[in-house]
Amino acid sequence: MNLNTNGLYWLSPLALAVTLAACGGNGGSSFVPDNNNGGNQDSPLLVMHNGGGSVGQIDQLDSGLRVQSTFNADANEGIVLDLLGNVHAADDTAVPSSVQTLHKLLDRQDGASPVATLDRSFTAPGSDNLKGVAIAHEAGLIMAANINGNSIEIYGTTAGAGATPLASTVLAGNAWDLAYDEAADRVFLAMTNGTILVADDYVAGGFSVAGAREITPDSAGMTSNMHGIGYDADSDTLVVMPALSGVISRAPATLKPPAT
Repeated sequence: MNLNTNGLYWLSPLALAVTLAACGGNGGSSFVPDNNNGGNQDSPLLVMHNGGGSVGQIDQLDSGLRVQSTFNADANEGIVLDLLGNVHAADDTAVPSSVQTLHKLLDRQDGASPVATLDRSFTAPGSDNLKGVAIAHEAGLIMAANINGNSIEIYGTTAGAGATPLASTVLAGNAWDLAYDEAADRVFLAMTNGTILVADDYVAGGFSVAGAREITPDSAGMTSNMHGIGYDADSDTLVVMPALSGVISRAPATLKPPAT
């Protein structure tokens, strides 16, 4: 099923986050405030850098995309803010990758860096190149897209040194980013072949994508490389960005499986 798509016509903070993700190329990462509960139009926008001389820099932007403050993280890839104000960030500068948790980032001073007594980082065994991340708040889980490993790796939000994956979802291809709808227990995977996988009962079903539905945005096609994805539960809308395309695609997220 192909879904019609257009350019930049839905520029909520959700869409802007995905726009900025694509502009970062290989390292661009997105943050959608409270993505699991439909987002918050008044929430700040956070963007991770992974290029030039600013690798690991997290910018806080206002609604006009003006930088309000920066933070110098050790990570360099996907970021997500939890309900307590902590930022969880993937770092693929080494193999295996690692995950860094930054305590109440929005309360930190401009130009601050990680502090050992506040922040933590753990090596993520089983990972290759972690990219996009998402959080299941109630289950206490971090989900990370594992590029080159054809998997989604699952860790606890309180994981520390020596942590091992709580689960791993084997995929037929690579997912660069993912979004999680906690209310519906549904995961959306941005695949590098240009499609989006939609798996229901993801946590309750043991982190399986068996029987997942597939979306193929018209503007992407099967050969495009999906690099960003966000979900707005209020309108049941996905916002996705193929790598370096400059086009944001919008589509209904809930697709019914074909009749049997």
